[in-house]
Amino acid sequence: MPINRQIALVTGSTQGIGLAISKILIQQGYEVIRHGKRKLLDKNYIQADLTNESGVKKVIRVIKKKYKYINLIVNNASFTKYIPFSNFEKLNKNLFKKIMYINFEAPFHLNTKLLNLLKKGHKKNGNSQIINIASVAGITGSGSNLIYASSKGAIITLTKSLAKTVHPIKVNSISPGLIKTNFVKFPDKYYVNMKKKTPAGKTGEPKDIASAVKFLLENEYITGQNIIIDGGRILM
Repeated sequence: MPINRQIALVTGSTQGIGLAISKILIQQGYEVIRHGKRKLLDKNYIQADLTNESGVKKVIRVIKKKYKYINLIVNNASFTKYIPFSNFEKLNKNLFKKIMYINFEAPFHLNTKLLNLLKKGHKKNGNSQIINIASVAGITGSGSNLIYASSKGAIITLTKSLAKTVHPIKVNSISPGLIKTNFVKFPDKYYVNMKKKTPAGKTGEPKDIASAVKFLLENEYITGQNIIIDGGRILM
């Protein structure tokens, strides 16, 4: 490994936003540790289910054993299920725990348990950062379901709290609006209608979020911030 090689962990990076982030980081010269639930033959890939404690512990254990330092954690792995906000009875205990764990608790544990490796990365390369992928749902209180929106609001607050606590490690979050992926499956006409209602006049794509990650890595004076990328839809 080259002396100044920068290492990044991107959770939920087998498709969609996470995959786009991984690709742009590789283009920037990062060695990327990818993560996902399905099996994948890649020496820098960790298969784990982040909806539970054992999966998070596995990721932490593998990284601590294999790497002496890291420079970037991108907490992108997430889960949701479309449930109208008024249907409280459908938000059963298991679903509640699953959504909250992967969207909030898992990033908390990864950020804090790998903090020493981030500090070592900062000393080595002078640039270590945590980027949490949140959602506009955490700001507006809208979204696929009530618990999902709440979990994303929690991760935005965690971002601000960590930024005050773990400096000089920078901590920021990105809140995507509607991005065309398989995360939540909508019919094509839904995207067409939303495009008409969006000031930017387009539907978001994974590369739009990946470019924001690149921007944060290039700027040394941003921390504790939540960047909204939704084509201006939140204004409407």
